[in-house]
Amino acid sequence: MYVTRVQLKNIKGFSGKRAVDLALPGRSGWTVLAGRNSSGKSTVLQALALALAGPTVSRALVTDFTGWISSGTRTGEVNVHVAVDASLDGFSGPGNTPEGETSFGLRWSRAPESEHSQRPLVEPLGKGKSGPRGPWVENPAGWFCAGYGPFRRLTGGSSEAQRLMVNQGPSGRLATLFHEDASLAEGVAWLVDLRLRAYEEDKGGPAADLLQTVLALLQDGLLPDNYQVKRVTADGLWVEEREGTKQFPLKEMSDGYRTVAALGSVRRIL
Repeated sequence: MYVTRVQLKNIKGFSGKRAVDLALPGRSGWTVLAGRNSSGKSTVLQALALALAGPTVSRALVTDFTGWISSGTRTGEVNVHVAVDASLDGFSGPGNTPEGETSFGLRWSRAPESEHSQRPLVEPLGKGKSGPRGPWVENPAGWFCAGYGPFRRLTGGSSEAQRLMVNQGPSGRLATLFHEDASLAEGVAWLVDLRLRAYEEDKGGPAADLLQTVLALLQDGLLPDNYQVKRVTADGLWVEEREGTKQFPLKEMSDGYRTVAALGSVRRIL
C-alpha cells in the first residue's frame, strides 16, 4: 500500500487554519517533510502511523493521549487514504472489498466532564471504513508499515519499550517512533537467534533463507569506509575491511557504525 493523502484536524497544534490536508504521490520513493523544530513533523508521522495501525495498537503505543486533542476542542481526528495493492493487501470478513483506494481513520474524544477520567478516548473514525477488515486485524495479510523516531539508542532501553520492540505486529515496527527509550540492540539479538534456527532446520529452510537475505542487505554497501558486515555468530555481527583479512565484532566499532547496522538488521524493515 502507498499513502496518498493525510488529514489531521484538531490534533495537537493542527487546528483551524493549521489543519492538515496533505496530498502525497502514492508511489515508492522519498517524501520529505521539512520544518522548524516544534512545527509538528513528528505529530504528522505519529498520527499517520496510528491511523494505519488501528485503535488497539494505538493504545499499546500511547498509554495516555492527554494533550493530543487541540486546546478548546472536544474531538480530534486523523484520516489516511491509501492506494491498495489487491494482490498483496487482504481483507477479512464480510463486506465489499475496496478497489484502488481506501481510507482509515481514528477519532480522539474528550471524556465527559461528569466522568472521573479525563483521558481522551480513541476509536475508529466513522462507519464503513475498511480498517477493521484490513490493516487493523490481528494478523493482517500485507499492509506493511514501519516507522522510526529521531533517537537511535543502542543500549539501555526501558523494559516497556523493549516489550513493544519484540512484538511481531505493527507495535514492534513503530516503537521507536513513540518511545525515545526504545533500543535497537534487539535487531542484532534477533540475527543471532535466526542463525540458531537456521542450524536447527533443514537446509534451505525459511530461517536460512531469511538470514541470507538480511546478510545480503547488510553487505550491500551499508557501512562506509570500505567496511563490510561479514558474518553472524553466537557473539553477534562480525565486520572486516574490504579485501582485508582481519575480522572484528561490530560491537567494537563506533556508535555510528553500530547504529547503521542495527537499523539494517532489525526485522521490522523486511
